Amino acid sequence: MKFPHTVRFCSLLVKIYGRSDAYPFYRLSIRVAGKRVLRSFQTFKEAKREAKTKLRQAAKGNVSAVLSVKESANAIAVREALEAYQQVTGWRLSAHEAVSSYISAAKLLSDNITLAEFHMNIRRMSFENDLQFKNSAHFGQVSDQPSLRAWLK
Repeated sequence: MKFPHTVRFCSLLVKIYGRSDAYPFYRLSIRVAGKRVLRSFQTFKEAKREAKTKLRQAAKGNVSAVLSVKESANAIAVREALEAYQQVTGWRLSAHEAVSSYISAAKLLSDNITLAEFHMNIRRMSFENDLQFKNSAHFGQVSDQPSLRAWLK
């Protein structure tokens, strides 16, 4: 048999590369959503069966067919985090919106600090400013106002 062997379904195609001395497995190469994925198989028959399955799934628009176990686990973790965020805030975000917002915010920071570190620094500075204000001479004057008394506690 001549390699690479091409398996087609609709307008999609998968290539199966033969075994070699350096790599004694059949390799299945498929592109879905612009990403090339290689899988290895002991026999040509297994590789061809998997190629047909993946092509059918890809033709139906199922890009999760080519995700690795780790990528699938990450996708599920992202979905759970977004659901928890929605329960707390009432705001619904897509994964794309969350990642885009995070990247935009991270770009505004310098290269040597993460967004989480920046957030902690802001909280620390806010706490220190509150302490300084409470220890200042103005605190007694402002704390007599009922609307601010609850906030300053």
